[in-house]
Amino acid sequence: MDSTVLETVVTKVKDGMSAITVTPVRLISRLEPGKEYPSPGSFILRSVESAGEVIESGDVIVITSKIVSILEGRCYELSQIRPSLRARLLGKLFGKQSSKVELILREGRILAVFPYKSVLKNKIIRKRMQQVSVDQSKSEKVIDSFRNVFMIRKYGVYLDEAGIDASNLPKGWVSLLPKDPCESAEKIRQEIELLTGKKAAVIITDTIASVGKTGSLDVSIGFSGIDPLSREHARTDLFGKPKSGGMDIVVDSIAAFAGTAMGGFDECSPICIVRGLNYRYTEIKYDFDSITYPASVTIKSFIKMIIPNLILLLALLISVPFGRNNQT
Repeated sequence: MDSTVLETVVTKVKDGMSAITVTPVRLISRLEPGKEYPSPGSFILRSVESAGEVIESGDVIVITSKIVSILEGRCYELSQIRPSLRARLLGKLFGKQSSKVELILREGRILAVFPYKSVLKNKIIRKRMQQVSVDQSKSEKVIDSFRNVFMIRKYGVYLDEAGIDASNLPKGWVSLLPKDPCESAEKIRQEIELLTGKKAAVIITDTIASVGKTGSLDVSIGFSGIDPLSREHARTDLFGKPKSGGMDIVVDSIAAFAGTAMGGFDECSPICIVRGLNYRYTEIKYDFDSITYPASVTIKSFIKMIIPNLILLLALLISVPFGRNNQT
């Protein structure tokens, strides 16, 4: 499929000599569910080559989950989904389309419901939404369509509506996230390496809401050929002190800045080549179990937080009279 390359974004790195280039690849023809396409790795390589680009060893190929879902056949017409009694009940209670609720239930356990529309009635948030909207009437309709949002945890992040999405698809269609994004990334990487002889990393991204902030950002939900974490815990800082940091989630950082270059509307640029980045290439098959806390640890941590926080609350209440500074 023919493709063109959007403007290359170049960011100078600290030594002032080398550079990190972020090149989004724009597809001339949009992908549509139900059509026949080459395998994901072959499709991505053809798109890059048609754009006049080549994949070099050390590149990081960033891909949106949407095109991986389309290429892997993870798209469905809601009218063809038969909802269970449970899905119909939840749909009635929370004002949601029962066929979509059915797909959410198939993707994972619903942990919570977020009253999206009610929260956005807050005057400050509503005003902020209006300020960032290109069309306020359309913005209101979008808000109304998401009265309540179901949350599940998967791939190391909390996903609204289980990551099920109708954007950039024909009316009535939705996409599910890849079944196993790390496995998808591994297959794409291996196929590209087989066809080109180049050792490059692959990251698959999705867009999530930023908790406690207005807006969203792209994060990694799958990766291959790259160590997902930096391994520099306790490395010394400028003053020779060991830092508590050094365990950066590298794949999320790359996903975030690549996402700003690719866009998520009518740009039609779901592939991005990041070149010149210093990262640890590896053929070890990491998955999200390697960077997320086990469920048992999360539960135990929450329980262990209860007593210290009760003590903190009590101490703060008792010390209120002593917290006022005497002013002369």
